[in-house]
Amino acid sequence: MSRCSSVLQCLLLILLLAVTGQDCTSSRVQRAGRNKSRLTCAKNEISLCVDILKLQQLIQNVRKVFMNSSHDERILLQAVTFDKIKKHKMYHGCVLVKIVDFYQHVLERQDGDYTHLRGLLDEVKDCVVKNKTCRMLDREAAAMKVNEKKIEEDLELLSKDIAILQLQRLQIATERVVNESEQATIDKAMEELQQLDEYIKGKGLRKKMRKHYN
Repeated sequence: MSRCSSVLQCLLLILLLAVTGQDCTSSRVQRAGRNKSRLTCAKNEISLCVDILKLQQLIQNVRKVFMNSSHDERILLQAVTFDKIKKHKMYHGCVLVKIVDFYQHVLERQDGDYTHLRGLLDEVKDCVVKNKTCRMLDREAAAMKVNEKKIEEDLELLSKDIAILQLQRLQIATERVVNESEQATIDKAMEELQQLDEYIKGKGLRKKMRKHYN
């Protein structure tokens, strides 16, 4: 009888341990699921400071109006070259500010109503990471002669070199637009505006958390 009682006690103990183990496993799975859900939610809440989708919609409207320019000289560097700038927070931010300033000059010389687009570009400027590197880059860009031999396909160019080259091109284009109202440069700028969203996205643009209200 005592042996039977001992066997029953062992069986009950085994069952109890099995149930406890299942509860622990279930709890761990539930906790892991909740943690993953929280991480996913947090990731989804992070967005670019400026509404890129809205910017793309406004750019689509430009595509409907402007055809490709016959002007061969680019203002914005090729995207594959500009990508090196986008990977550097400080340089990308500095160049973005100059790009926005340039396009404000261009858009104010257009007959169409670009109020919303100009307002969104102002938001881009506000979303740029503020840094002291810009003054240094501006000084170097102003002091150096434009090196036309620095072809865009030169893979040896550093991100700083490319940023300076882009600043120089923007400065030349700005002078042509502001001082001379050169139509060829304005037309080329409007053509390149159609891919502007690809130049804006990068490390120089701040991210922010979306606020939720109950």
